[in-house]
Amino acid sequence: MNKRHIGVLMTVLVPLLLLTGCADPTAQATMVPEVDAEQSGEAPAAEAPEEAVPQDAWQMIIESEVPQPVRMAGFMNESFGITGGATGAGKTHYSSDGGETWTMSEGSGGCIYGIEIVDEGTVWVCGRNTGASFSTPGGVRLSLDGGQTWEEPADYRVTPEYCPLSFLDAQIGWFVSGNQLNATFDGGATVRAIVLPEEGMHIAALSLLSETEGYLLGYDGVIYVTQDGGATWAPMKIDLQRFEGMKMYEAGDVGSSAMRFIDRETGVIVMSLLGENKESALVALRTTDGGQTWTGETLLEKLGTPFISHDGMYVTVSDLFSSWLRVFHYTGS
Repeated sequence: MNKRHIGVLMTVLVPLLLLTGCADPTAQATMVPEVDAEQSGEAPAAEAPEEAVPQDAWQMIIESEVPQPVRMAGFMNESFGITGGATGAGKTHYSSDGGETWTMSEGSGGCIYGIEIVDEGTVWVCGRNTGASFSTPGGVRLSLDGGQTWEEPADYRVTPEYCPLSFLDAQIGWFVSGNQLNATFDGGATVRAIVLPEEGMHIAALSLLSETEGYLLGYDGVIYVTQDGGATWAPMKIDLQRFEGMKMYEAGDVGSSAMRFIDRETGVIVMSLLGENKESALVALRTTDGGQTWTGETLLEKLGTPFISHDGMYVTVSDLFSSWLRVFHYTGS
């Protein structure tokens, strides 16, 4: 059953259980304390914005309950979207009509943990390799026809957990497996490991801007920026104090944050936040000055798994515990 509306968002009590592996939601959450910049010696927090983004900057244009299992979902625009979920039934599904109808790609691997939509033809996914619940191979895979058919898996075995991806095209991209950052410049034929900026860092989200420029977001609210392919990194901290003590939520094997830099000045981050009293929110932050200041808006008063389109204009949010998804369109200046 599909429904569309633009209106008031409902407040939903958030369960504390999460998806584990390819099974039903059972895993527990992990909280990571926020870094104190002065004590740690890291870069100071970016200044709080003088004005908040108007509350109607992000407009919900799609709200839909889909029939297939959904762990990750993304829309490139108001029409074209991709989902992937748990078990063999969670093989890639694609829609060209705003989620009104979905078609399963039989050739995709099941148990999808990450998706990346470069354009309506070029789609990347990562998922568990062949398992008991499905027979087609997983790993890191590329589609050149919008998810209808899939190339053979790249020669790299991903671990069965959250694996964020950021690709520029069908050849060049970053992806994470087992909290290891990897780069490929030939469509996955060869993979090069990149040393993380901080030992023990847990990657919440990533964004590749060019062959040599990219961004990593940690669960402590620190963004690391490289301009030399990961040889060196510069930290940049986001000010989360405006959210009254809420901290970034680490959801284990599903994503709870997303980041996309469109150019060196313009970037969007969507993150799930959780407070000490279990209050929760999904917030969208936007910068137009390279991360010096950020404007913010609450999209939902609940946790979710976000995806940001390549142009930074569309945010897709899938529920952590159901097959509901919502798409927001940025209408601000």
